[in-house]
Amino acid sequence: MAAPQPVVPRMGGLRRPQPRPLAHMGTIGPGLATALVAIAAWYLADDWIAAVGLLVLAAGWRYLQTDDGPPVLALAFTFQWAQVTSGIYYYALTGRKLDTMVLSDYRPMVLIGLGSLVAILLGLKAGLWLARPRGAAPSPARTDGIDPKHAQLMAAFIRATQAGDLAGLTQLLARDVRVVTDGGGTVRAALNAIEGAEHVAEFLVDVTRERAGAWWRDDFTLRFATINGMPGVIVDAPQGPVQTTAFEIDGDVIRALYVVRNVSKLRHLARGA
Repeated sequence: MAAPQPVVPRMGGLRRPQPRPLAHMGTIGPGLATALVAIAAWYLADDWIAAVGLLVLAAGWRYLQTDDGPPVLALAFTFQWAQVTSGIYYYALTGRKLDTMVLSDYRPMVLIGLGSLVAILLGLKAGLWLARPRGAAPSPARTDGIDPKHAQLMAAFIRATQAGDLAGLTQLLARDVRVVTDGGGTVRAALNAIEGAEHVAEFLVDVTRERAGAWWRDDFTLRFATINGMPGVIVDAPQGPVQTTAFEIDGDVIRALYVVRNVSKLRHLARGA
């Protein structure tokens, strides 16, 4: 039985399976709950600024969370928000106004603070957008029978490849890892197997680097699948599959990658086939 055949894919934006944000605002339920809490705060504080403040906080948690690691930006945003608005919510909960609220016109200062927070939010969101990996494709939403640990490892591998993180990528590879590619003589592929963690990592980062005439296109999509009995990823173009990558996994490292870009061998993998 022939060994599984691979080729290094430009898997653009496959990222590790995404955890649900702590304050996911993408559905009507959480959004409605936030609106109700904001209205209640308005009533208790007898000030519409209390409602605006909660909406600003919700926006921070909605737009400043990332898919990797703890929500550092959202927590820092919350710290700044608390310094601006804590007096209003203290009054809403206790009915007692702070001296600064009695002796000064605090509302303009709070509005200026909230405006500054909105500006910070927009700046951070723009920075996250500019720093995003180019040519990224959404992560497959379904694992289709793939072991969750394997799916996470594959996603972490592709994310490190896309980011050009040689150190992070090398940690995911076995020391004697190898990459075997099959282009069928019709598309570009490595002629010989590439072996060794450092060589493989450098090769993967190089072939996925964004450049003029790159193979990856923005209309490509990704999906998990079992390929030759191994967990893998299929890259689909609008006209059908253009590449598969099978992952030979040993524990928590990748021992081999088998990539096929020979389109004649991929037709049976078309969606609905």
